[in-house]
Amino acid sequence: MFAHLRQRVQDKTRRLSYRRKARVFCVGTAKSGTHSIDTMFDRGVRTSHEPADHELLSVILEQDTKEEAARGLGPRVRERVEYLCLDVDSSQLNFFILDALLAEYPDARFLLPIREPKRWLRSFIDDSLRRETTPAWQAFRDLRFGSDTPHPPEEAPLARRGLYTLDGYLAYWHWHNHCVLERVPEQRLLVFPTRDIDSRARQISRFCGIDEQHVNPQGTHAFKNDRRFGVLEELDPDYLQSKIDAYFDSRLQALVG
Repeated sequence: MFAHLRQRVQDKTRRLSYRRKARVFCVGTAKSGTHSIDTMFDRGVRTSHEPADHELLSVILEQDTKEEAARGLGPRVRERVEYLCLDVDSSQLNFFILDALLAEYPDARFLLPIREPKRWLRSFIDDSLRRETTPAWQAFRDLRFGSDTPHPPEEAPLARRGLYTLDGYLAYWHWHNHCVLERVPEQRLLVFPTRDIDSRARQISRFCGIDEQHVNPQGTHAFKNDRRFGVLEELDPDYLQSKIDAYFDSRLQALVG
């Protein structure tokens, strides 16, 4: 107990003495490069990927729908942000407190990496299959992708593995990215394709107001998953492409390239 109290005192002292270099929130989806944004700033910058995730997840999961969860949480968000004392907070969960972050921190900058939908879908599915998850994170997947929607016959490979429907995944991908584009003022938001994180690392740092000396270009390919399960390859390619086309609208195509 005393060790825990001593750690809290040390954490508070460190926060009070730290001179913040920036206030940046990465709000991309899972598997869009949020981990890479965290690790590209590992030279003298306070940064973290999905910090205190289960604490924030419990707050998000109190809501009945993903739309309700994404409406913002006011004072609880300020308490969280001040406690963490980060220059760069990179997390898919930040999307669900976006309204509060915008209201509470008018000086904050926001990053939105977007991965092309087919690559995003493959990456998310492979990541889901390669490791076990906690009940909280499983409930969060259900919230985002819908757990009660039956699979059409064309999606039997997804159903056999306990995965969600293509509509469930892709509708969320579309909704998440469009909500950020619509809610965050242009001058406070930098949007870029996931594949360009390394080549645009210094541009990203300038937008964030972080000196380029703090950028580690070798840190922009973090958390790569080399395990491939080939689920999408089991689907009819025309059927898969038709689903992707339904959600990959012209605005997102222009941004991803």
